[in-house]
Amino acid sequence: MKFGCPTQHREGNNHRIRPKRHHHHQTTLDACEISKQPVIASHTAAQGVYYHARGKSDEEFEAIAKTGGVIGIVVVPIFLNGAAEVTMEHYLDHFDYIVKLVGHKHVGIGSDGPMSMSEQRWSTFIEKMLPGLGFRPEEDQLSRVGLPLKGLSDVRQFINITRGLVSRGYSDDQIRDILGGNWLRIMEAVWK
Repeated sequence: MKFGCPTQHREGNNHRIRPKRHHHHQTTLDACEISKQPVIASHTAAQGVYYHARGKSDEEFEAIAKTGGVIGIVVVPIFLNGAAEVTMEHYLDHFDYIVKLVGHKHVGIGSDGPMSMSEQRWSTFIEKMLPGLGFRPEEDQLSRVGLPLKGLSDVRQFINITRGLVSRGYSDDQIRDILGGNWLRIMEAVWK
């Protein structure tokens, strides 16, 4: 058994949801291989749309879907696109990509974002906490991390996700699943 697999085995089979969001590529694949429960990536992005080290690969998405798991799309702009202004269209591109790859039953919202934080709170977060979260200086992320996602800068704009999915041709059932139904399925499966 590979290093870490005994722990993953215990964790993946005891009615706990084990997110694989910031885990290394191989750790995610190993967890998916041995878990008897659905595996989730609670908040990530598609490296196939925009490469960022904190995103996940197609191989990881396929492995998560094979477990019956869900991939939550993060709203943090620096993980979605390298543009100066990241918009809802960039965010929705990640939904389209992953839905095409593994199907809508494995995609959800995984916000983990700077929504509804005051400027002062963001300044404190960036200065005191962010440097310890593993951002690499060469990625120049600190200067961009607090920028809002245009069209989804706080929770009051979540309706824009629904509008965007409708405009891209998703059905009512697909939208219902993506907006929360898939997460409910995971909770019901794991917390029985």
